Amino acid sequence: MSFPLLSSVWKHLFTKPFTGKYPSQPAKTYPTTRAKLLFDQEKCIHCSLCSKVCPTQACTFSQKTGWPTFDRTICIACGQCAQACPKDAIEISSDFHTATTKKQSHIITATKKAPKRP
Repeated sequence: MSFPLLSSVWKHLFTKPFTGKYPSQPAKTYPTTRAKLLFDQEKCIHCSLCSKVCPTQACTFSQKTGWPTFDRTICIACGQCAQACPKDAIEISSDFHTATTKKQSHIITATKKAPKRP
């Protein structure tokens, strides 16, 4: 009688686990890791290119306020908005620590009024 499962258990019983100890040891990030969207409202020129190129509509541009709004809950971190921005006001950082219990903390909006357009 053969017990293939038992031999597999015996083989892996004394090996190290594949998973890391995440909370106590930070996970390794790479320079090409794209995780968190950052928006610098001081550099924004209100061109709305970011909202035009976003494939998931995570970036929407409000004509009323004159600012883009970013919803990180539906953002796929593709980086198209950052590439389209002519003033580099949008950046995709490698910080992936975004866990929160409030959805509103994932919505990025400007905190000051936009200048009036002529």
